[in-house]
Amino acid sequence: MPELRHLAAEATWFGPLWEPAEGLDALPRGFAMHPCGVILSNADLLDQLSVQPAPGGAYPTFQADKHDIEDLGLLKLDVLGVRMQSAMAHAVAEITTGRHIDLDSPDHVDLGDAATFELIYEQARRYHPARPDPATRR
Repeated sequence: MPELRHLAAEATWFGPLWEPAEGLDALPRGFAMHPCGVILSNADLLDQLSVQPAPGGAYPTFQADKHDIEDLGLLKLDVLGVRMQSAMAHAVAEITTGRHIDLDSPDHVDLGDAATFELIYEQARRYHPARPDPATRR
């Protein structure tokens, strides 16, 4: 830091402080929720992960990067905009009120639906992280 440059001459006195200070500099300074990463799961995941409420308390958040999510075997949906996130919330609300289906309830959602799992399998088989997505090519 430029403000501390003059202290470098006194490294023997301040030296032991630099390493811990640099370590603290790498820590997160707070947390924020951005609308791009949504972990797909049922409500049980909230009991298995260390989550905290987002500012305002509307959503549970999990602090991890995409590599941690993949290493845990979780499925993350990248929502590329607030409109898409709003559309997802609206769809869930419509399903809940219009069809009286609780998407977090195993009694309401058939977890053994072969056609759904076949669709998920086909999409996973087509995706390969080393192969670029044609939609992102210029």
